[in-house]
Amino acid sequence: MKSEVCKVRDRGAEEVPPEGTVGNAIRPRASGSLTKGGCDETSSSLPQEGGGKLRFAVAETFRLGDLVYLVAFLYGLREAFPNATIAVLISEASGQFEFPADLGVEVRKAYWPWIRLGWWRRPLRTILDTKRAAEVCGSFDGRWIGLDPRGDPRHWVALRSVGISTILSATHAKRNIASIRGTPERHVLGMRRDFLEKVVSRYRGVRPVNLRWPWKQEAGVRRICRERTVLLAPEASHAAKELPGGWWIELAQMLRAEGWRTTLIVHKGGVVSERQWGQFDRVFRGTIKELGQAISEAWAVVAVDSFVGHLAAAQNCRVVSLFGPTDPKLWRPAGERVAIVRVRQLARRLSRGESGGGMAAPCRLEEAIGETMSALSALCRDVEGTASLSEVSGAL
Repeated sequence: MKSEVCKVRDRGAEEVPPEGTVGNAIRPRASGSLTKGGCDETSSSLPQEGGGKLRFAVAETFRLGDLVYLVAFLYGLREAFPNATIAVLISEASGQFEFPADLGVEVRKAYWPWIRLGWWRRPLRTILDTKRAAEVCGSFDGRWIGLDPRGDPRHWVALRSVGISTILSATHAKRNIASIRGTPERHVLGMRRDFLEKVVSRYRGVRPVNLRWPWKQEAGVRRICRERTVLLAPEASHAAKELPGGWWIELAQMLRAEGWRTTLIVHKGGVVSERQWGQFDRVFRGTIKELGQAISEAWAVVAVDSFVGHLAAAQNCRVVSLFGPTDPKLWRPAGERVAIVRVRQLARRLSRGESGGGMAAPCRLEEAIGETMSALSALCRDVEGTASLSEVSGAL
């Protein structure tokens, strides 16, 4: 069967939609034609909702943090097509991540080889692993529409390998190595929003629809938590994003001096050694579902650029996110209750004088604790009548 690929071009450098409320409205522009082999393709050549039940297969085969934003996309897709069948192709690296039940999606999970560092160096193994992953996921019989919100050629391969020939993929304004790898040109939430807008315009033409962010725990509702707890999440998918264990111990000591309890979140371990866990009030080692509950009961989360920070933002929790080599313009947790601290020791990829697109200039490691405490104090302002961590602690 001839492959049918529909590329959807995202808008240029438009910013992320206003955040911190439930259901940011998306107002699509007039629906334009998509291309197939360089020729305009009208909407009549693809299935429409009115002509039968649509079936979407959405690919997001990377790590946990990407799934947090995929959920926001899926809520918009479900709202636009309430009767559609929606399946998602995800990676085994997503672990115990559970999609919200009200999304009504079918999950097909497998080991996709590009989750492995250096996968391109072993092409034969990559081909065999891709074939096995397709066998685990099973064939998509009938007429399915493949969706790739990331715009990553590897997702095209994944969707084709399970028998899907009609594929809509977000494209990038610039053609370079980053675009080939599916790296976003602006914040990931804004790119998912634009792709959803195009899909809806393509198959339904109804406007507006909602990209839900935050999407969990009645997000958008101001709440004062009963527990005076700050969650500390030192682990990331790559060691270059992590800070030394001693840094986290010193931060915990300063928080406790202000009257706060600290909970260390441990996944793989290794950043803070087990013999030093006693420096924290509690240590969390649980499932993702239990982590979500812990976040809902905490006052704030301090995390490196990792899944924990994004999940906390999706629950409308206060987040201080520590960034080094990655760009917060693209990857910061979305929301109004998020503060960014850039750490110079980790920011090896920053050019001289770069401040991260309007973000504060990166601070040295020894200054990062003070910056983090200041950021937490600034987040106190959403608690009426308080101006510092100690005042909030006394008010709870």
